[in-house]
Amino acid sequence: MKATAVELAVSDNCLLAYKLCREWKRDLVLTVNEAGKERKLRFPKHLDRLSIDAVTESCSDVVKVGRSGIRGLIDKDENYVLDQQVSRRVLISGSGRCGTQAISQFLDGMLDQNNKVVNARHETLHEFILPLLVAGDAEGISKIARDMMHDIESAPYYALCPDAIHADYVVHLVRDGRRVVQSGMNRGWYDDNSLWNQIKPVFSKDRFENCCHLWRLTTDNMTQCADATFRLEDLVASAQERARLVSTVGLQWSGKELPLANQGKLSSDYTQWTVRQQAQFDEICGPMMDRHYPDWRN
Repeated sequence: MKATAVELAVSDNCLLAYKLCREWKRDLVLTVNEAGKERKLRFPKHLDRLSIDAVTESCSDVVKVGRSGIRGLIDKDENYVLDQQVSRRVLISGSGRCGTQAISQFLDGMLDQNNKVVNARHETLHEFILPLLVAGDAEGISKIARDMMHDIESAPYYALCPDAIHADYVVHLVRDGRRVVQSGMNRGWYDDNSLWNQIKPVFSKDRFENCCHLWRLTTDNMTQCADATFRLEDLVASAQERARLVSTVGLQWSGKELPLANQGKLSSDYTQWTVRQQAQFDEICGPMMDRHYPDWRN
């Protein structure tokens, strides 16, 4: 299930509960069921994370988050089942505006080769990772990634800090840079001082150039570190390519369609660019486009 109150992770035989909602007015009550025995813990409102000691391999049942401690924010009790240890971690990343959310939804719930249901997530614990990314703390990000309990993590910001990637298999999800740049312009890239913009390196005083450089940098980073690369356009158009992705990450093909994400947003059409913008894109992104989209100039 998607966490709304806390996110659970495992580190050194301790269960970590991360606070996802910063609006707590009261302490939260956690109930841990270990080998049929329940114990209640209080998650103080002033803490961002809580370490639950003495969690053993037999603690494979349930952590319950009670609504009493978070009135108005949780409609009912939430149960979190602790899965078995992940045998193969997959990380999917790209430039942003490249389909990482759609891909996580696509892969979530599929079966691996042992018929285990796979849990694929998107931007897990970004509330904690983004400040570390701003601070340049690759080891801190990697530590959080190592502690995650799900099989597949999909998030664009790892492309900004490839040294933080901790996975058994890394997939680069690339999208035509022209559409990414225009989509980024539509979505407010480099337009304010939000945390999502603070993680983006500044290359120029020109916003359009910054968006171009961001696609170039993240695409270059992932090209160098990924075990496999898939183009979003191919995944959308071809069931055969989707089947190849599923097989590549060790799952069983189910014939599933790729969900259409972000419907109703502004178009990523780039045909209205000025001559200057076309030249900027060509200079900054041309070499990477030649590599991943060799026919793009035609």
